Amino acid sequence: MSDEYEITPFDAPRASEQAFAAWTELSNLIRAEAWPDDPPQSVERVRTNMLSAPEYVEVCRWTVLGSGGRLAASASTWVWNTGQNEHAGGFEIDVHPDHRRRGLATRLLAPVAAALRQRGRRLFLVTSFGSVPSAAGFLRALGAAPGLEEETLQLDLRELDRGLLRAWQERGRERAGDFEIGAWIGPYPVEAYEEVVAMRRSHNLMPRGDLQVDDEESTVEQVRQSEAAQALRKDERWCLYARDPASGQIAGFTEVWWHPESPEVLSQSGTAVFPEFQGRGLGRLLKAMMLERVLRDRPQVRRVRTSNAYTNAPMLKINQELGFKPYQSRIEWQVETEKVEEYLNGRAHFCG
Repeated sequence: MSDEYEITPFDAPRASEQAFAAWTELSNLIRAEAWPDDPPQSVERVRTNMLSAPEYVEVCRWTVLGSGGRLAASASTWVWNTGQNEHAGGFEIDVHPDHRRRGLATRLLAPVAAALRQRGRRLFLVTSFGSVPSAAGFLRALGAAPGLEEETLQLDLRELDRGLLRAWQERGRERAGDFEIGAWIGPYPVEAYEEVVAMRRSHNLMPRGDLQVDDEESTVEQVRQSEAAQALRKDERWCLYARDPASGQIAGFTEVWWHPESPEVLSQSGTAVFPEFQGRGLGRLLKAMMLERVLRDRPQVRRVRTSNAYTNAPMLKINQELGFKPYQSRIEWQVETEKVEEYLNGRAHFCG
């Protein structure tokens, strides 16, 4: 790799406006490859997202400066210091299209691996998108293995069958009419944090494929921190839930996210019904009620996106019935520290 490139740590709390602008420019270029229909993010949004991470999330970043003060590449690592799955950490490396195939990803991999290794992580997790096949090629060469294959689906609300929404709600009320349907619009109420912790256990029901990670249990303190981060980022969450009248516990829920910088796009982050309450139409009822609310209260939304593992047949079926169509594929990869070090040592020997 040419000596014109130099890796520099990116210290977000002390970074200048110019540094954030350069990071944002590269970030928007990379985002456009995966999400071509979305508007670019503002410098302020990128800065706020960086500076508002919950306390239990530890992030390291680096940049590679190219000509004209523009970034040729960037890299990030993150670890969750929660006492759970602390063998694993995540990373991302982005290379400007004009600077690819020059060894920048490999060069950035060295500080990435060192940072994760110093924090006791022996399994590295990273995502590639189908729209950027070169990333998958790099990860295969690195020795990474696919852990979970997923697909982002998109629903054009202009094509939504509103009659289907009505039918699902009618059937849902017939089968589960005694369940209370409630809503949290915006932040969770503080008095509901314990229930939110219970709701988050549903993440352990989602397919994990071959990913070498274990179940996780959230805490009230983590909910508090993530809510504070959400408020700073101006991400708006809507949550609808169904409460079992006998036990009083939340039987199922669905959540969506919206941000004023991307007013036409709504993200469906999760829908879950706990096993003991399945088979009563609650999932379809909640999804239909949420879409009705979006159509009524967020008329600027044109597209709804959600992600599904290919193995999650029940949720795929619901989304396909609603009219969701494939939009973007992605793979969650995993690679052990030893393989990363072998790759780096081999490349150093080859280059030397």
